[in-house]
Amino acid sequence: MKPKFILRLFSISVLALSTACTDLDVDIKSQNTEFPDSERAAEAILADVYAAYRGALGRDHWMAQTLSADEAVSVSMGTDWYDGGRYREFHLHNWTADNGLLPGMWNSASTGITLANNAIEIFEDLQPSLTARARAIRAYYYFVLMDNFGAVPLITGPVEKVPDRASREEVCRFIEAELLEIKDLLPATVSVATYGKATKYMAEALLAKLYLNWSVYTSQDVATYTSSITNEKLNQVVAMCDSIILSGQFNLTSHRFMEKFRPDNGYQI
Repeated sequence: MKPKFILRLFSISVLALSTACTDLDVDIKSQNTEFPDSERAAEAILADVYAAYRGALGRDHWMAQTLSADEAVSVSMGTDWYDGGRYREFHLHNWTADNGLLPGMWNSASTGITLANNAIEIFEDLQPSLTARARAIRAYYYFVLMDNFGAVPLITGPVEKVPDRASREEVCRFIEAELLEIKDLLPATVSVATYGKATKYMAEALLAKLYLNWSVYTSQDVATYTSSITNEKLNQVVAMCDSIILSGQFNLTSHRFMEKFRPDNGYQI
C-alpha cells in the first residue's frame, strides 16, 4: 500500500502545480500601498534602534563601569557570583580582552549603530527631523564604545567589510559634530510621548558628558594624560547644562532623592 500512497500524493502535487494561479498582476487590496513616511512609521522603524539601548547600557556596562571605579564591590559566596572571576578582575583592575563582560557591551552598541544606520538610510530623502533621532541615539552608542574601548570602527552607512578602527579623538569629534548638527531638530518638549526617546536635552546632556572629559578623549596617548592638561571645553559643559536647566522641562527639587531612580520616576524628573 505504501508505494500506491506515495504515487497518489505525487499525482495530487503535480495536479496542484499545473492548475495553480499564474497571474501575478492582481490588485492590491491593502491601504498601505506605498512605503509609509509618516511620523508614526518613523517611530515604528526606530523602535529597534531604541531597543538596542537596553543591552548597550545594560548589566555588563553597569558592572564594568561601577566595579572598576570602586563604586561597588561584587562579593562571591562560594561559587555563586564568581562567574570565572569576571567581576573580580574589574575590581582589581587586571581585566583583559577575554573578560566576559566586554562582548555584551560591544555587541549591543554595535547592533544599535547598524540599526540606526538602516533607519537613517530609509528616511534619508524625507524631512531631517525623522533621521535626527536615529543620529542622536547612534551618537550615544558611539559614545559607549569610544568611552569604554577608545578607537572603534566608524561606520555611518552600508559597508562591504568592517573598516579599520578610527582613533578615539576622531570618534569623539564625530559625536560632537553629529549632536551639534541635529540637536535643534529633536523634540524640545518633554512629555509622556518623548519619555525614553531622543530629545534636544538628551543631546545636550550627552554633549556635556563628552565635553567634561574632552581632554581625555582627544589625548594622543591616554597613558600619558595628566589632570594638568587644560580642558578647552569646560565652558561648553556649563552651556549645555544651563540650557537643560533653563528649559523649565525638568523638576529635580520637588521629589525625594531615591524617587529619581525608580522605574516609574516619570518624564518630568
